[in-house]
Amino acid sequence: MFENLIVELGAFFIFGAIAVSCLLFWETLEKKAGKAWSWVIVPPIIFVTIILLILILCRLFPNM
Repeated sequence: MFENLIVELGAFFIFGAIAVSCLLFWETLEKKAGKAWSWVIVPPIIFVTIILLILILCRLFPNM
C-alpha cells in the first residue's frame, strides 16, 4: 500500500508540473503564434491534466 501511495503522489506532482508548464508555455505561445493558436492547443492539455489530478486525488483519498 505504501508503494502505491508514493507512486500516486509522484504522479500527482508530475501532472501538477505539467499543468504549470502548460500555463507558462501558453504565455510564450500567445506572444509568438498569436492568441488563436494558444487557445486551440493549451486549454485542452490543462483540462485533461486537471481531470487526471482529480482522479489521482480520488484514488489517494477514497473516503472523501
